[in-house]
Amino acid sequence: MSSIFNSVKKATSLEESAPKRKHVRNCIVYSWDHKDSKVFWDDLRRLPILNDEVQSFKALILIHKLLQEGHPVCLRDALRNINWIDSVGKIYGNTGDGIKGYGRLLREYVVFLLKKLNFHKMYKSFNGVFEYEDYISLQTVSDPNEGYEAILELMNLQDSIDDFQKLIFASISDNKRSECKISALVPLLTESYGIYKFVTSMLRALYKSSDSYEALQPLKARYAQQHSRLYEFYADCMAIRYLSSIVTVPKLKFDPPSIAEPNNDSSLNLPPIREKTPSPTVSSTPQPPSPEPQNSIFDAQKSRGFDDGADDNDIFPNVQSNFASIFTAPEPIQIQPIQPIQTVQPVIDQQQQYQLVASQQRIIDLESQLFSIQQRFQADQLMLQQYDSKVKDLESQLQLASDYSSKTNNDNSQLIANMNNQLSIWKKKYDSLAKLYSELREEHLKLLSQFKILQKKAASAQEIINKSNKLEKDLAAKNIELANLIKQRDAARVELSRVKNDNNNTRNNPTILSLDNEVNSLKEQLIEESDRSNQYLIEIHNYKDQIDALQNKLNSIDEQSLKSRLLEKEDDVLILQQSVDDTLNKLAELQDEHEIQLIAMVDEQLHKVGDIIDIVLSTAIENIRNEIFELDSPTPAKQISTPSYALSVLEKSSSSLNDFTTLFNDFLIDGANGDPSAIVISIYDFFNSISTVISTGKSIITLTNEKDLGQNLFDDYKYVGQVVIDFLESVKLSELRLLETEEDKADKVIDGNFSVNKAIKDLEDSLDKLTPKLKMPENLDELVDQKINDAVNSVIEGSKFLNKIIENPDKLKVSSVDIQVSKAILSSTIFLTDAISALLQAAARCQDEIASSGKYKSRNEFYKKNNKWTQGLISAANSVATSTSYLIKTADGLINNSNSFEELIVASNGVVSSTVQLVASSKVRIAQMSKSQDDLEQAGTKVNSASKALVNKVKSLLGSQEPKDNVDYSKFSGHQLKTTEMEQQIEILKLENALDNARKKLGQIRIYSYHDDSDEE
Repeated sequence: MSSIFNSVKKATSLEESAPKRKHVRNCIVYSWDHKDSKVFWDDLRRLPILNDEVQSFKALILIHKLLQEGHPVCLRDALRNINWIDSVGKIYGNTGDGIKGYGRLLREYVVFLLKKLNFHKMYKSFNGVFEYEDYISLQTVSDPNEGYEAILELMNLQDSIDDFQKLIFASISDNKRSECKISALVPLLTESYGIYKFVTSMLRALYKSSDSYEALQPLKARYAQQHSRLYEFYADCMAIRYLSSIVTVPKLKFDPPSIAEPNNDSSLNLPPIREKTPSPTVSSTPQPPSPEPQNSIFDAQKSRGFDDGADDNDIFPNVQSNFASIFTAPEPIQIQPIQPIQTVQPVIDQQQQYQLVASQQRIIDLESQLFSIQQRFQADQLMLQQYDSKVKDLESQLQLASDYSSKTNNDNSQLIANMNNQLSIWKKKYDSLAKLYSELREEHLKLLSQFKILQKKAASAQEIINKSNKLEKDLAAKNIELANLIKQRDAARVELSRVKNDNNNTRNNPTILSLDNEVNSLKEQLIEESDRSNQYLIEIHNYKDQIDALQNKLNSIDEQSLKSRLLEKEDDVLILQQSVDDTLNKLAELQDEHEIQLIAMVDEQLHKVGDIIDIVLSTAIENIRNEIFELDSPTPAKQISTPSYALSVLEKSSSSLNDFTTLFNDFLIDGANGDPSAIVISIYDFFNSISTVISTGKSIITLTNEKDLGQNLFDDYKYVGQVVIDFLESVKLSELRLLETEEDKADKVIDGNFSVNKAIKDLEDSLDKLTPKLKMPENLDELVDQKINDAVNSVIEGSKFLNKIIENPDKLKVSSVDIQVSKAILSSTIFLTDAISALLQAAARCQDEIASSGKYKSRNEFYKKNNKWTQGLISAANSVATSTSYLIKTADGLINNSNSFEELIVASNGVVSSTVQLVASSKVRIAQMSKSQDDLEQAGTKVNSASKALVNKVKSLLGSQEPKDNVDYSKFSGHQLKTTEMEQQIEILKLENALDNARKKLGQIRIYSYHDDSDEE
């Protein structure tokens, strides 16, 4: 998403208000900062602007202001997107005004912008607001024809502005929602005033440089009219408070300024025309005009700019000649001898006085002219000195810049040499460090292995110590238990002595015996415990000996020295870590190289895939060229088609084109992740539909009874084919690889799509004139069902009729052999009618599926929305019913000897042609890969098979009934063979002429038959 996407989105919001100035300014500033406007156009086309009238109108206002105030590159980019601007004006057709009343405004705004862009395309020196400099006006009028044409173009553009502003004022109401429409007047004010000023300047320049004022009178009259209209326009703008608050409305005088005189109107900021006026330091004495007027303003500027001394050289001889004429002796006065001297002398004195005064006045005038020339010469000399000083300054700056550049280059070369030396030094250091690192690494690994062994031994010693501590604890517990047993033994002994003393005579007492036994058991336990404790003591001593040995061994190793050595090695490892990082960086570089190679391989595979797609496109182009050639050939049409069927196929072609464009752009964006198989399938689908469109053209052209209309249809069909060929040539990947950015490639594909769709739309408009206008009722769904059901019922009734004929062969007035032949023909016809019935039922199911799916509320709404397609469907259903009825009647007539075999073949071919149109009309709207589509295609295939079987059966019967030629040509002489051959050639030629005449007659019959059917419908 670009940085100005939000600004474009907010400037073209859905609210019916003026675009905010800050959003428009962001777009303008972006164009000046980046000197580019492609991002603006991409963001504008990405937004759903064309879905809403207000958004479309605000987008046009935004484009207009960007063309005026943006970078000059905006004008060139707008010319590249002129097709998209044109499409905005076609949203609501040629008559629709839209829901919110912006339809006509959009169309007129687009017309004005297209005229403006075409003007800038012809005159690239003009900017967006027609601001001017003197030299532009002079360059434009240096050639009177070019100046005259430029003024006419500017006035035409001014008239377009006037027409559009009148339309805006007519659509403005009193509510606040008119703010959006009023905001469109702001750029119109700026542009109209800029054109007005420029035209005024150029007209004055033309008047100054032209000798023929009569040729400029039409321009002057038109200029006066435009001034009057602009005066009214600005007065209307001043009356709108909102508009006058956001922009300064220009104020013009009621009468137009004089264009035949210099600019003295202070209300216009026009470039003044340079006149030959004296310097302000000269006396205020009135000055006469220059003795040598210039031929044109441009010549005056050129002579003044390139040869200032030329004027002086031209003027000084004139001054001298004037002085000479002043002091020339006057002619002698002829005095009549009869007059007295007193009467003539006063007259002579008065004449001399007059001559003296005139000479003095002339001398004063010439002196003032000479002084003004000297002043101008001094000013020019001063200007030349200033220019010389500026040139010297620039030369010195250029010399300093060249010196600095050479010094910088020397420093850079020296720096590069130093860097190369340092690089070689660091490379040597790296090699030595790498070698040292490998040695230290090996030693470090050895020390680590030794340290691990010591750690294992220390761990085993610690384990032994833990076991000895555990045994000591167990021994202490046993000692406590042994002390308790000793106490019990002493108590038992005391008890035993007491019993012995008390009962010396009762030793055999059972109690005493039990006590003895108990004492004996305690003794045994005591002995066992003592043996066990002795064993534990032995083990403890053994463990202590092992611990002492391990401890001595550990003490013998200098642990501190080992740790210090390990720390030193770790420091060395840290020092070498930088070299390891460098090595890893090199590995990363190698990985990048591998990735580059992998990308190159992927690009190569994409190039191969692109070559395959180009081959498929070339094949499609060749097939379409063949179809165009067939369209132009004199051979008759292969099948009969109607305009309704052609419109259905055109709609299918447009859908296939849009699918192909979408898939192709996705493939260009995805690159290696794209699916080329989908592209190939979409190409085949598209060019097959276009081939079908062109192939139907010859049949439809024959239906026209007007020569001009037929020629126009032929040109439209041929133009569609040529535009498709150009489009497929332009989207070849070999051509798209020449473009720099992906956006340019996508733009080229989209532009081609737009051109093809436009050509298809023009062909649809031409075919629509041939299509019968059916009177559609309110319930179109019922009408469609009725037509299909009528066709089904007609086929079913015909099949029943033929079955009755087969079941009652006795009613046939033919021989037994002919009965068998008739049954075979009837059986084939019944099989064909059953196939047609199945096809109609499949078509009915398809219609239910088509009308039920989608975003429409009901089937009736769907049929009304797709009115042209519905007409084609109804026409195809009527054609199937009519051709089937004709087939049944022909079969019945053939049985009754009232029709021929050839008529049955023609009827069968007519059935196939009408069913093909029905299948094509149904397939236009049905979803791809659906079950209904498969059933429909299978039913169509069965109809074709049944028709071929019937035709083959009839042809075989025709072949069996043809008389055999029993002439033996081997017995003929050479002359007879040559004569017979010539006779057969003459007969063939006659038959061919008869065939051509029959085809022409058939074409005329089809024309009037088609139009009669249209009138009946």
